[in-house]
Amino acid sequence: MAVEYDSALYPEILEFGSLAGAANSVGAGFDPGAEFVRAESAMELIVTWIDDGCSRVSINIGARERVFILGFSRSGNSLAQGETADLGEAVAAAVAWLGGAALHELRATWSFVEFDELQEAYARGDEVETKWRIVLREAKGGWRDLMLSAYGRPELRSMFPIYSHGMFRVLHSSHVSKYDIPYIRAHGIGSYVLVDSIKGETVAQGDMLAVVEAYAQWAAGGEGT
Repeated sequence: MAVEYDSALYPEILEFGSLAGAANSVGAGFDPGAEFVRAESAMELIVTWIDDGCSRVSINIGARERVFILGFSRSGNSLAQGETADLGEAVAAAVAWLGGAALHELRATWSFVEFDELQEAYARGDEVETKWRIVLREAKGGWRDLMLSAYGRPELRSMFPIYSHGMFRVLHSSHVSKYDIPYIRAHGIGSYVLVDSIKGETVAQGDMLAVVEAYAQWAAGGEGT
């Protein structure tokens, strides 16, 4: 299937036949050993990446305006992103990232690079603590009281918290993509339920302290009541 984009915006792709070819031509001036990968089929025109097994940078292009869209990751974590109209800037930032540049080094040199509080925490390795700080800062009313109670339990504090769409849960790892563990939702004024995500059944019901206690028992490997 053809990929539609305004080719006049990217003469480098026309000249070198692919985004990877254009990036490698520019990259040779920064690091002769750097090699951007040529994607298969029509995607070769709009996407490329460079990867050393730990650090990775992907580059896509805009369809209707000239922009190179970058994503920076390390050890499987998405740590930064950015957009620039200058392919030379994009490639230089990518090569620096693979060379081991830290987030703040990267942004100090290329101002288009952006990262948020949680991405920075992933880079430091303290994403669990940071995510707790974020959810506690953003939670309101009874939910904040419940999360503070949960944070006070070591069994739950060591896990990765998520609050979204009126549900609070903790994950064994921030890398878990399948939410198949229990979650807490409100059930009337001052009442909550702990729900089995797979079966949809109520594991525990009661006030904040009772439900947090049941969740802590679950996290410790026991049965909620």
